[in-house]
Amino acid sequence: MNIQFLESYDSGSHRYFYRKLEEQFKKINDSIHFRVITLEGRHWRWRLQGSHFHLANKLNAQYLEDHKTKPDLIIVTSLTDTAALRGLLCAELRQVPLIQYMHENQMSYPLAENEFIQKREEQIKEHILPAYHLNQVLAADVTIFNSLFHQRIFFENLENFCLSRPDYSPIDLLVNKSKKTKVIPIPIEFPETPPQTFDLRPKRVLWNHRWEYDKNPKSFIAFARSLIDKENDVTFSLLGENNHNPPKEFTQFQKDYPERLAVFGHQKNRQDYLFELEQCRLIAITSHHEFLGLSVLEAMTHGVIPLVPNRLVYPELIPEALHEELLYKDESELLHKGIKLLNTDLGPIKRELIEKHVSQFRQSETTKAWANILSLLE
Repeated sequence: MNIQFLESYDSGSHRYFYRKLEEQFKKINDSIHFRVITLEGRHWRWRLQGSHFHLANKLNAQYLEDHKTKPDLIIVTSLTDTAALRGLLCAELRQVPLIQYMHENQMSYPLAENEFIQKREEQIKEHILPAYHLNQVLAADVTIFNSLFHQRIFFENLENFCLSRPDYSPIDLLVNKSKKTKVIPIPIEFPETPPQTFDLRPKRVLWNHRWEYDKNPKSFIAFARSLIDKENDVTFSLLGENNHNPPKEFTQFQKDYPERLAVFGHQKNRQDYLFELEQCRLIAITSHHEFLGLSVLEAMTHGVIPLVPNRLVYPELIPEALHEELLYKDESELLHKGIKLLNTDLGPIKRELIEKHVSQFRQSETTKAWANILSLLE
């Protein structure tokens, strides 16, 4: 089987996903030939608007170079207008089954903090971005989401968009397509050895996300400052991609509390990053935006206790029996629960519940789901 993968944003979790996908397909059948065409991971708006030009041109040229040998499946990710892509492919390639994999959608992305930019982006989110995402799901044979939350919020947004149009609403088409969608998360890597025990870790709090406004560094630093007032020996590891432009809240915190920072900045070496995870007791999430939560899942598999908001995808990542303990509703509850979790281990029974729950994100489980998809093509 020949599988053609198209990625218009080759960076971060997107790159991680297609590399893991290739591993999974090889486990399903080592004769699968997996080819990738990519664009650099930058200029996301232009990727969504225009990546189809380059990707279609490359795929058409490759088809001719391969003496008109068609792929058996095309997989496209979320920053490509799939309808436009299919329209630019040659007639033979337009007939190839196409899967749309949705890492994210821009309809749910939080508005920038700048008021002028907010006004402009509100118009784009209301009238333009939904149309792109509608093109994607209607043009694909199957759409796959990375979480149940993402699947639900995606169709809620698109249904509202369709119902608000003045005429010729494609709502019936959308509803029919929604019935053909599936959820397959991106797999995460699990440690080969048991994580460091709670008591051997310093009293340390983890941040391991992008240093961007949608991850809400402002609220995290407010929590950190409140925690310092209550806990004399608490320290912090501020990891994650920062693009050399850290939020002002982070830089001010670094100036005010240098002695409280165990790590400040991106760990380029993977092993160094994993080592730092096992030095932390607690990961406190304050994000405004999350569809899957790879960073919190990764921390959980390395023994870090999660404390997450009771919204977005986060309730999906925590066993329901632990929602009361590990989910919070406001800043007061974040601080109260954070102090308790920083000082008291969950214990073996609750940790076993977490381990069993996150096993759905093992590569062996997601590989089974992809095998079922491929079996439909045979």
